[in-house]
Amino acid sequence: MNDITWAALAAAGLLAVVPQAQATVTTSATLTNFQYQLFDLDPGDGIPASVSFDSGAFVQAQARDIAIPGSSQFQSASGAFGEALSVSALQGLSNSQAQTFAGNPTSAGAGPGGFASASTAGAGNDAYASGTLLNSGFTLSPRTLLVFTASVGNLSVNTSVLGEYSYASVSLGIYDSSNGPTSQQSYGQAYASIQSDGSTYSSLPGSITASFTNLSGLSVSGFAYAQAYAYASTTAVPEPQTYGLMLLGLMALAPAIRRRRQGLGD
Repeated sequence: MNDITWAALAAAGLLAVVPQAQATVTTSATLTNFQYQLFDLDPGDGIPASVSFDSGAFVQAQARDIAIPGSSQFQSASGAFGEALSVSALQGLSNSQAQTFAGNPTSAGAGPGGFASASTAGAGNDAYASGTLLNSGFTLSPRTLLVFTASVGNLSVNTSVLGEYSYASVSLGIYDSSNGPTSQQSYGQAYASIQSDGSTYSSLPGSITASFTNLSGLSVSGFAYAQAYAYASTTAVPEPQTYGLMLLGLMALAPAIRRRRQGLGD
């Protein structure tokens, strides 16, 4: 067996015994003290300020482990606006949790909240969770201002090696359903993320706000949401020392290749 073959086998053997990174990702998001306020912009019109929502809260959580082909666990639950809900999902090395906290959305300091967390380990697994306080159509009275506010709780993202992805956010949004020339949209968001290349992005205000103004003499329809969201994903990433051993293997090959070339040239 020639020098090149021995060098190649030696490099391959070194790589074979190097363990893969135990990739771990954890992320969580918390939205607290969510509330809304109504302001009557024309008290003299005899129409009281009001808003009605079509549906309430829901929570969902999913975990996936690619080491088990086709494996995925998904859990969800729905309830009334401000209702306390909780779900969790566990699959292999991935797990997620989503919750909404009970509270009075029209009372300052006692509003409901949402929590989402996701974590995963190993290679190529993922998990996500969302705690949605409100995901609903609404009807707003004439000449009324609707304002959503919430405090930004914990937004935490962590990864262990390059190639992983972690994202957490809390958000509020109010949209006009008309899509006409006077349609409105307003949203507030806080987020934090670590990308697969290791770069980070964040916007972390202490509170977020979304507002909607109906200046017309008719009731208007729209869509509104308030949510905490978390996502975690891993991929197969070699340990840093693996790359070093690969380089050593290539260095071991170089003299053998050089000697072979010299032999062919003689």
